[in-house]
Amino acid sequence: MLQYIKEFHPNFINSERKYMAAARLTTDLLLFNPLAIKTIRSRGIKISEITDDHLLAVCPKLPKSLAVALATPFDDWTG
Repeated sequence: MLQYIKEFHPNFINSERKYMAAARLTTDLLLFNPLAIKTIRSRGIKISEITDDHLLAVCPKLPKSLAVALATPFDDWTG
């Protein structure tokens, strides 16, 4: 999605803190393993069902705190 926005809507700005935080966390995850999400999803796991253990299984060097933050339900985020 971020690639789509960058390519087709380069002037788009989202000031919603939760979305900005999610984008940062996802970018950090993809630095450890660019295929992490695709790998987990290929196992039949929905995005909303991803746990920190799933993330650590595909990214063993991922800091546990980052895995926990990424696996926290979006509705539970404080921003």
